[in-house]
Amino acid sequence: MKWLEPNIKDIHTTDIIYYSSLHNDTCDKICATLDIDLFPDLSQSKYWYKTSTGWSYENIKESQKVNVDDKIFDIRLGKMIEKSRSYILFTYCNNDFQGLFHFTDYDNPIVYQSLYNNYYHFESTLRTYLDYLGFNHNDIENYYKKKSGEKKNREYYERRFREITSERFRKESNKYGKFQTYELRDLLRFVVSLSKSSEGQKITGVPKGSIKAEDIADLRNTIMHSKDFTGRTPEILHNIENFIKFFERVQHFKYTYRLILNEFKIIKLKNMQKGDIIKYFYRDKQYKY
Repeated sequence: MKWLEPNIKDIHTTDIIYYSSLHNDTCDKICATLDIDLFPDLSQSKYWYKTSTGWSYENIKESQKVNVDDKIFDIRLGKMIEKSRSYILFTYCNNDFQGLFHFTDYDNPIVYQSLYNNYYHFESTLRTYLDYLGFNHNDIENYYKKKSGEKKNREYYERRFREITSERFRKESNKYGKFQTYELRDLLRFVVSLSKSSEGQKITGVPKGSIKAEDIADLRNTIMHSKDFTGRTPEILHNIENFIKFFERVQHFKYTYRLILNEFKIIKLKNMQKGDIIKYFYRDKQYKY
């Protein structure tokens, strides 16, 4: 399944308020309330920004422009937003001004839904992948048994080892199928442990240090529980550091998503005969061989 990702046009702000010199007191009020310092100009080619003495204007730079058809997690966008005045970009379609794009626009149901769908497919594939490679419940048990004997986070790993070796957990595992009762964090930690050896890397196709299990699992919890990632609190409306952390975690999840799905496909192709390989790549056509 292809990674799902909305476009900027799905979440940007199109209900625009332009700067008005006749109502600059209201513009001041809006800026102070929203913690921003700019308004687009009616010409749509420049913008007004607050100074210590009033308001001034500048032409919109190319570095402040984005296309509405760009994907919201395009790797360039994080830095562009972070470097822009008030963290605002100007959106365009065929050089026509369309609206404004602020990082709080990501706080949108369509963003949560797309990431939820990606996690659903990723987790399903990861479980199937580990099963295909021949791993089972005992391998996860052995991993936690080993970790519970180490000093770092020993209490946590001892508790988790008791949980997954309990009679209740075993019954649920038998009922729902292999790896279905494990949390994503469990499976990712297991894969990371395998990737630390050359043999494990060869089996899984996962390079050492390439997966950040905790970041991917924490991001999952943010998405599944609809937690805020824009830094909003009772005291402040938004915090760019919180958003950049979220954005970077999505980038890493996106990479890991591609990595696992690609390795699974390659390993299956490795075990196919010539005819099956042809069917795989030309599944909608009839070929004789």
